[in-house]
Amino acid sequence: MKLIKFLSCTTFIFGSSFVMANNSASEFTPYFSIETGLVWSSLNKFELDSFNVESEDLPLKLAASYQFTPQWSAKVGTTQSIIESSGVELRIDENADLITTEALYETTLFSIEGGYTILFNESWQLDFDAGVIIGKEKNEISICPTANYSFRIGPSCNSSNATSTSSNKSTETSFIFGTSVMYNFSDNWGIKLGYNFSGYREGLTKREFLVQYRF
Repeated sequence: MKLIKFLSCTTFIFGSSFVMANNSASEFTPYFSIETGLVWSSLNKFELDSFNVESEDLPLKLAASYQFTPQWSAKVGTTQSIIESSGVELRIDENADLITTEALYETTLFSIEGGYTILFNESWQLDFDAGVIIGKEKNEISICPTANYSFRIGPSCNSSNATSTSSNKSTETSFIFGTSVMYNFSDNWGIKLGYNFSGYREGLTKREFLVQYRF
């Protein structure tokens, strides 16, 4: 009789635990999310066609992700173009106008990443991301005669007035990884602060402030 009671009790406890585990697992539903915001991007100095490129910019980012388990997700994103312009002036002789050579560098970034999430509670979470970043680059060099004004602010060469312009396009690929902290102030909305590092060119860092919407 005691053995039957013990087995019944064990079966009840095991069955209850199994149901609770199943209920807990079934509470999560995979979802999509989109996020957007500003990114402070810093591109380390590198040489391109004899010009030094070193850019700090504040472009807009747009990303879409799919959370397929409470911990794992996949994300694709794009960052608005990072632009750097620099010019060099040369004087042929004392009586000649200045000749200005200006280089315009522009890259639009795309990323594909996998993510891992640590949930602290319903409001706070820590995310880790790693993947590949791809840059679609454009480099344009223009040469202009520049009037010898007594007062000017730096060298300037508008490509529409250039005597010659050359341009080329290229694609650069590198790794990217980062981390972010997100505060969820509702079931659908959250705000995120993040930091990313990439080996793109000589090194690219991104500090992000994003708003996320889940659906």
